[in-house]
Amino acid sequence: MPLYRAWNDTVNIVAGETFRILLRQDMPGPRMYHCHMLEHEQFGMMGTIDVRA
Repeated sequence: MPLYRAWNDTVNIVAGETFRILLRQDMPGPRMYHCHMLEHEQFGMMGTIDVRA
């Protein structure tokens, strides 16, 4: 399958892999990020980011 450029809001990674997200936020306020496995919250895979103007 050929690679293509597209906006994504979901990233699948394997153990030991890292990734970076580039995004633009136009409005200040809190944003939540999370893994879809609730028990992962205790491992830092869920939290909030405070976007400042």
